[in-house]
Amino acid sequence: MFKFLLFCLIPITCLAGDFKVEAQQQADNLKKELLSKVKSKMSSEGPIAAIRFCHENALGLTEEAAQKGYALGRTSLKYRNPQNAPEKWIQEFLRQAQSSTAKKPYEAKVVQNTNGQKVFISPLYTAAACLQCHGRPAGLLKSKLEELYPKDRATGYRLGEFRGFVWVKKKDD
Repeated sequence: MFKFLLFCLIPITCLAGDFKVEAQQQADNLKKELLSKVKSKMSSEGPIAAIRFCHENALGLTEEAAQKGYALGRTSLKYRNPQNAPEKWIQEFLRQAQSSTAKKPYEAKVVQNTNGQKVFISPLYTAAACLQCHGRPAGLLKSKLEELYPKDRATGYRLGEFRGFVWVKKKDD
């Protein structure tokens, strides 16, 4: 009996570690994909086109980035899109991470939501490419943001500042 119990516990422990590794990979891939697409759009067509691209595609790209069986999302206390507003359970983690920076990052980790579901959270920091729209936009850029995101809270950031989290969870949990 004891040998059987030990054998059964080992895979469960390994699976918990696998979730963190897989979730980190998915979070990293999403960050790279979004930044790459925005940079590309910005350099080829300018910041107004990049804003329009984000408005039309960011949520879809986030959903597409999720591997089978997983869900991904982005959230922040200063969100641009109301669909990215934080659920209550993650707000405390966002507050804890607010003072972190790209140079002194908050640790990506597996946490539990209020339903007891495992969720991986990975911090997002403001890169140079983000500042045109998330820093202190002005003129036509500011007008376009106000048009597309009338309740925008995601401005005023500085380079390397904490912006929020990418979260990853299993869909069937």
